[in-house]
Amino acid sequence: MARYTDHYILQISGSKVFSYAGQRIGITVISDTLYHRPYSGLTKRYGGGTFGTVYIHRVLYALSAGTGHSAQFALAAMFKAASDGDFDFISEVKAYGERARQLKEIFLRYGFRIVYDHDLDDPVADGFYFTIAYPGMSGGELMEALIYYGISAISLSTTEVTNRGCGHVLLL
Repeated sequence: MARYTDHYILQISGSKVFSYAGQRIGITVISDTLYHRPYSGLTKRYGGGTFGTVYIHRVLYALSAGTGHSAQFALAAMFKAASDGDFDFISEVKAYGERARQLKEIFLRYGFRIVYDHDLDDPVADGFYFTIAYPGMSGGELMEALIYYGISAISLSTTEVTNRGCGHVLLL
């Protein structure tokens, strides 16, 4: 995103980018342009501040409980090692893409449909999550069946991700 616009927010999960399981931690990256931009609606609602200060002090602070120092130091060390070229984090998470590819093949072979398989005209890459549907089953029914077989999933009808989501589940 940062290559194409000066108005972006990137939210990066430490457990996803570095396969850092356990302690929950993530970062938010806001472009300088967006961070320092004033919005009259935010001023009216929050009494002033730029987008970035309102986002950090009113939104992010209210929504997160923070995290312990050990997770902060661990994430900082992983970022530094990756930046210095000492940690090839891409090779560490490639296995997830391969597993997702294999799972998609299995689901397709047995009549499931991959719901969000394209972003505009480009195929969506294999990664941590993907969404499936099965003909004639609601999201709740499909989720229950998958969980019965030890496959973790949530029904998209509970997330309001899509109006079409009643028969779709997100595999976790």
